[in-house]
Amino acid sequence: MKKILIAASLLLGIGTAASANSCTYINLTNCTYALSTQGGFVNVPPGNTFYASPANISNPGAPPSGTFSGAKIDLFPATTVGMYVGTGGPLSASSATAGVFPACNNSQAFTVSWNVGAAPNYDIVMLFF
Repeated sequence: MKKILIAASLLLGIGTAASANSCTYINLTNCTYALSTQGGFVNVPPGNTFYASPANISNPGAPPSGTFSGAKIDLFPATTVGMYVGTGGPLSASSATAGVFPACNNSQAFTVSWNVGAAPNYDIVMLFF
């Protein structure tokens, strides 16, 4: 019984670690964005995209490791707006401040908003609209 409880505790710890500091991207525009993160560049197409950790960006089959502490958001393929996520939030930034009104978004500015969850996971949700 003791071994079963220890094994269950270890599995629970692994499951918790696997979900720590994940990043979910919700893109409500018709544009594709490029994000520069600790795990490398990732394209964010319209719809939802999820990464369990920065390690999963370059290798989706890798065990989750590392933390997202920052991301620079660009309209793909041109560099337009640099915005960073941290442990605060919710925060947002608009492409209008850089004078960017992409055709893929009906020539309207786009806004990126993010919220970072509470400790210990600090899971991040980024919303493009």
